[in-house]
Amino acid sequence: LLLSGADRGEAVSQVIQRVLHAISRPSLIEGRELSVSCSIGVSVFPRDGRDVQTIEGLATPDRLHPIQKCFEECASLQCGFCGPGVIMSSKALLDANPNPSIAEIRDALAGNLCRCTGYTKMIEAVQESAKTTRGTLARRTAKVKG
Repeated sequence: LLLSGADRGEAVSQVIQRVLHAISRPSLIEGRELSVSCSIGVSVFPRDGRDVQTIEGLATPDRLHPIQKCFEECASLQCGFCGPGVIMSSKALLDANPNPSIAEIRDALAGNLCRCTGYTKMIEAVQESAKTTRGTLARRTAKVKG
């Protein structure tokens, strides 16, 4: 598990035990991936202002998140079992490193088990997401400077 830190006065082992007890979907806690096969219910964490993001929070009702869109366009997912974990792992990677190497992408996705497709198209989707993200950042920077 990747945690940004235990609650004040609470041992990491206690936090891990609480998290594992309440697993439900892949999540980002304070922008860092919580590497479990499913994720956690928000109620297991104290409401102390930490940012918890799950796959359900990425898209809007009318538009997919750019990472989700790239996975769709690259036909990277089939059954949906691994999708939330792979996409949230990809988001955590791209938030930390907008230009990852193939080895870094493989490492970031290593905690996710795909039963259907293998990983080639997933790696392509992350590479495409990185290009899209870099393009979006470049356009935003140009608008600020312009």
